[in-house]
Amino acid sequence: MPWKIKVYKLNRINKYFKIIKLTTMKKITLLFALILWTGLSSFSQVNTALHFDGTSGLNGSAMSGQLVYTTPMIPFSTTFTVMGWVNVAKSSNIFTWGSATSEKLVRIDCSNVGKLRLYNGSYGNFSSTAEIYVGWHHIAVSSDAGSVTLYVDGVAGGTGTVTTPSPAPIKTTMGTAFNSRYEGKCKGQIDELSVWNIALTETQILAYKDTPPVGTETGALAVYNFNPSGITPAGNNTGHTTLPSLTGNYPGTLFGFPLTGETGNWVEVPVAVLPTGSGTSGDPYLIATIHNLFWLTQNSASWGSYFQQTVDIDAFGTAVWNDNAGLTHIGNSTTSFTGTYDGDGHAISNLRNYVNKGAYHGFFGRLTGATIKNLGLIMEIYLGALTLGFWRA
Repeated sequence: MPWKIKVYKLNRINKYFKIIKLTTMKKITLLFALILWTGLSSFSQVNTALHFDGTSGLNGSAMSGQLVYTTPMIPFSTTFTVMGWVNVAKSSNIFTWGSATSEKLVRIDCSNVGKLRLYNGSYGNFSSTAEIYVGWHHIAVSSDAGSVTLYVDGVAGGTGTVTTPSPAPIKTTMGTAFNSRYEGKCKGQIDELSVWNIALTETQILAYKDTPPVGTETGALAVYNFNPSGITPAGNNTGHTTLPSLTGNYPGTLFGFPLTGETGNWVEVPVAVLPTGSGTSGDPYLIATIHNLFWLTQNSASWGSYFQQTVDIDAFGTAVWNDNAGLTHIGNSTTSFTGTYDGDGHAISNLRNYVNKGAYHGFFGRLTGATIKNLGLIMEIYLGALTLGFWRA
């Protein structure tokens, strides 16, 4: 598998780029432009989420660290549902009820092995069968009188029991717990989180996965859509420290967020939009927006289809996704991309790739019998090893 590496100078912007071209016997051609600067453009707003930078420390005092604290506390019983979308790293706290002075709590987090976990303090814990730490995932924890089922992307996987914390919870927090006992500072994004005083069924969870609740539903205590008015995604939002609830109850207050830039701030999140077309050679899926591209990264069942890009696409704002590694790879350890992607002379710019994050690197993480042509990829590359392996075929 020969490599041809050349260095070009583009006088238009007076920057140097490495252009790496890989040619195989199957005539698979990939063109990567490695760029060490980031443009200042952005894509149109569809949805916003709250990003937690994962670095704010805890010193044992109340309200230290980066978290959202609800006022008043959301009441706890052993019949409840917590549901939402997350894009977080391992060992990230998502939502907690509990006491600030004891190991009696109910914490929902992404565990140190990357699975959805309900941690019940000294009462024990249990996890989902599916992982949630790479890319966006819909999660739900539904408890019916203490009998709990965990859901990842609408699929049940993981059961256990939960006990009421004692003494009674005195705080409810989101993103990180509230003192040094409960480590697990969130690194990543949370969106569309809701808390209920009923146990939602699998059918209801699947329905809300695709169409989020609006706050008027029976049993909804708090519904956060993370789209407060007046914010500028990744801009200066230092005056926006309240997370409103669509139910009108239990607003959240932000503590420890810088609220400027792409981390520790309100950030833009595209919705996965099904491209037009049917995915055949005569009627390929047409990739026209970042939202179509996001759909492609999230739908591995489509990776054997035909795609055609119709415009240049700017991926600015996606840098904080996937544990700060950027867009999820197309092709991974379990599923190769086997289809055809025709860039039609267009490029995808402002991508981010960490070469040392996972086994399959690059925008196309793993290819088997695929065709990639007429496509430019412009990205920041963060080398964590001496290899320049962008993917495994």
